[in-house]
Amino acid sequence: MDAHKIIELIKFFKSINIIETDVTSDEERKRGQLTVIVTYKYNDKEYNTKKLYYRNIVNLDEISHAKEVIKYFGAPVYWLDIQKHNWPKGSGESDLDHIVVDDMINQEDDEFRSFLLQLANNAKTGKIQQFTAEGRPNQYHHNFENNNHWHDIINLIKAFIDSKGKDIDKKYYSRLIYNWDGNKNTQRARSTLSNDAYGRNLSLTRRLQENIKLGFKMMDIQNENILEILKLKKQIILQGAPGTGKTYLAKLIASQFAKEKQSFVQPSSIQDFDIFPLLKEGLIISSSGNKTKYTITRINKSSISIIGDTTKERDISLNSIASAYKEKLWEPGKQKNGLDPYTSSLAKYIYDNIANKQGDEELIKLVQFHPSYTYEDFVRGIIIETASGVPEYKSINKTLGDFANRALENWNSYILEKEERAGTLQQEKSKFKQFIDHIQQEIDENGKYMLTENVYLLEYDDIRFKYKGDNWNAHPSGLNMKYSELRKVFNSGLIERSEIKELKDIEILTSSHATYYTKMAEQFAKFVPQKIIIPEPSELKNYVLIIDEINRANLPSVLGELIYALEYRGEKVNSMYAVDGDSSLILPPNLYIIGTMNTADRSVGLIDYAIRRRFAFVDMLPKVLPDTDGFNIELFKKVSSFFISNIDEYIADEKCKLIPSDILSEEFRPEDVWIGHSYFIMNDKDGVDISKIRIKYEIIPILKEYVKDGIFKEKTAAEAMIDNLLSYL
Repeated sequence: MDAHKIIELIKFFKSINIIETDVTSDEERKRGQLTVIVTYKYNDKEYNTKKLYYRNIVNLDEISHAKEVIKYFGAPVYWLDIQKHNWPKGSGESDLDHIVVDDMINQEDDEFRSFLLQLANNAKTGKIQQFTAEGRPNQYHHNFENNNHWHDIINLIKAFIDSKGKDIDKKYYSRLIYNWDGNKNTQRARSTLSNDAYGRNLSLTRRLQENIKLGFKMMDIQNENILEILKLKKQIILQGAPGTGKTYLAKLIASQFAKEKQSFVQPSSIQDFDIFPLLKEGLIISSSGNKTKYTITRINKSSISIIGDTTKERDISLNSIASAYKEKLWEPGKQKNGLDPYTSSLAKYIYDNIANKQGDEELIKLVQFHPSYTYEDFVRGIIIETASGVPEYKSINKTLGDFANRALENWNSYILEKEERAGTLQQEKSKFKQFIDHIQQEIDENGKYMLTENVYLLEYDDIRFKYKGDNWNAHPSGLNMKYSELRKVFNSGLIERSEIKELKDIEILTSSHATYYTKMAEQFAKFVPQKIIIPEPSELKNYVLIIDEINRANLPSVLGELIYALEYRGEKVNSMYAVDGDSSLILPPNLYIIGTMNTADRSVGLIDYAIRRRFAFVDMLPKVLPDTDGFNIELFKKVSSFFISNIDEYIADEKCKLIPSDILSEEFRPEDVWIGHSYFIMNDKDGVDISKIRIKYEIIPILKEYVKDGIFKEKTAAEAMIDNLLSYL
């Protein structure tokens, strides 16, 4: 799921408050019932449900593992009472609007209905469904929403949000079931949603946790306005000392930024043509558990050869990789055979990276600069091709030249088709206005325009029609039909109610009353018999180039004339090499560049002013990671005192002014040399105490190098402080 959508959902659910009032009568309690009324508070509004009913699961039929469930939660367990609420349905049978919502609210409360249909209506508009659907199999459909009370689902989501995606108290699962399939004798029954009750591990909640974790990571980026800076400036450099997560953050930003305009859907299965473009000989991938590394040694027509550090070479068939991808073999508890770790690692690598390719198109590219890197390596250069034994010198585009050309092709296609679409839209707008005028004229002449035998349009103004039915009690004054909503329906070309209800961009009330929009769509199709086809514009894509260690190369030499093109996007510059007779190069507006720079490395040259003013420089400071397992905050504070004297103030407020420590040389800013947070994440791996390795072989050597480089003016004091770190071993 796109991180921007996740952030939107997090903010939405955080803004909802749930108040549950127990109204169970003594008689109901004796029968094992629980009755509540729920108040939803949202946007300074309060909405109250009708009575909602639960029943103790010992009094319910068709319950999977009832005794184990009660034992697991250590208290009576209450689930939705299907004798009171006739909600549970199988796949494809649900109509949340008319089955569930009508049972929760008073019929005339349209505002509450509209709010509830924001929560759950369909996979496109229901926010619960958007947040949880990725963890749910296709056939699951509405089972989550029509088998549970919605406020319990919201309380679960809010608990995950409060924990920032970490595990939560099992009490939030107590009232929630995963599905309803009707008959325990055929192993189709109600069962708890909890991840770890009797060994289950449900992808629904696990993926929800992953989404929320990603959302909070991206919120941190947004809080620093990094995405906004990148959109405006087109190129940024993340600068900071070692361990501040510059490359990690660059990849995260690029991943979300490149996908920002994409409508990518993770495929449920893959074929050979999905596998080959993503794998190459020599590629090093992590195991599915991130505990070891594997190297691809050979790629054959029907298999991939892979080897680990201490293992022999293994041949993994393409069929087994495709099967592992479909089954998500990397998930906990699924691996059972000897080759599974290798197969699952290849499948997970493809799963994680397939979104960066659409066909053969790569949207993110990473290159690392080094001192001998040249213009001919990066932009354009000459290669020698031998045909019939005769060498031929040929100019070709290199990394940036090729990447910029592909971005430019997309940009030009988008602009061209956008102009063509504008002309067609103008034609459609004229026909639409003629149709609206026709309906308005009939209302003026006849007093109404019939939609069905009993429902008709009776009034209009500049933005809508009003319609009603002869026997409508719920809406005696009628309902509004906006022209803007009609245009969406007409432009879709759909005339079936079920299809119109699923349209993505229509308002909730339009979906709820799709029957009458269907009638209007039928009339418009008759009025304009030759459908105006509005072409969909080419999708404008963001292309992101990551330049790691950007300051390790001689930038003016490597970039050449592109220093001008960085500032004047879309304008031609002349390269010293002509490719296919054309020496011009263009950096289009949809090409973005993220550089990383180690500010503690004094062995490299400084970036000159001409280049510096074309990039936005973003400081990457060490951060306290209280929600990260294994983060040693005490050691972090101890080492941070080498660089700043107000570490406690910084932990309380990361925006405070940094006060350099007494031993830090005045020639250095703390921001440039302060060792980053990644050095203090000390999760043990395979039984090895990582903390000792980090301190002895990573942190202390860096500090000693700092002493040699004169970063600490008080050499003796710094050495004494380094010696004190040995107590952590």
